[in-house]
Amino acid sequence: QQIREGLEAIENSELPGRYKVWCYQYGLLPRAVWPMTMYNIPLTVVEEAERMISRHLRKWLGVPPGLTNIALYSKTAKLQLPLTSMEEEYKVTKARAQLMLQESRDVLVSQAGIRLRSGRKWQAADAVSIAESRLKHRDIVGVVAQGRRGFGAVREETQRWGNASPRERREMIQKEVRQQEEEIRRSRAVGQGVQGAWIRWEGARDRRVMWKELMYSEPSKTRFL
Repeated sequence: QQIREGLEAIENSELPGRYKVWCYQYGLLPRAVWPMTMYNIPLTVVEEAERMISRHLRKWLGVPPGLTNIALYSKTAKLQLPLTSMEEEYKVTKARAQLMLQESRDVLVSQAGIRLRSGRKWQAADAVSIAESRLKHRDIVGVVAQGRRGFGAVREETQRWGNASPRERREMIQKEVRQQEEEIRRSRAVGQGVQGAWIRWEGARDRRVMWKELMYSEPSKTRFL
C-alpha cells in the first residue's frame, strides 16, 4: 500500500519523467527498505510490487512497455541504467538481517537458530548459506582465467574469505547475494532472442549511464532503449 501510494504521488506530480525516476530511486525505494527488513513480507508480494514499479519506470523513461526488467536493473548488460531492483534490495536486506541474528554477540540469540520468514519461494537463511559456501569454494579454486584473457594476465585484488574480518564477511555475503540475483537475470536474458541478443556481443563495450547523463540528456535518447 505504501509503494502504491508513493507511485501515485510521484505520478501526479508535474515533474518530467526523468525526475520521477530519480524520486523513486532516492525517495521511495529507501523508504520501502526498512519495512521489508522489519516485517515478514513474502517474496511474492515484493515481486508484485516490482512489476508495478517497472510499469511506472517504463512510462516515465518513455521506453516501450515490452522492455524487460533485465534492461532496467541489470548491472552486467551492455547498457546499464542507474536503477535498483526492489526484489534485489529485499533479498539483500533480509540476508543482512539474517547475518545480524547469526553473528550476534548474545550467545542466546546466535545459537537459537532463528530463520527469518520470507515465504516459501525464497529463504534468507538458505541464501546466506549458499553465498558463504560459494565464497569458501572461491578461496579453494583461487584465481581463474576469464574470457579470452590468459591466465594471470590481469591481477585482480579480491578479498579472500579466510582472511576477512566479520564485518568484511558480512559485506562479501551481501555482495554475493547481489551476484546471484544478477546471474538469474543473465540466465533469463539467454532465453530472450531479441532483447537478450547483447549476450552474444563479444566486441561491444559496456556502457554505464550515470544520473547526470540521464537527467540532462534529450528524452529521445532514452526512448532509443
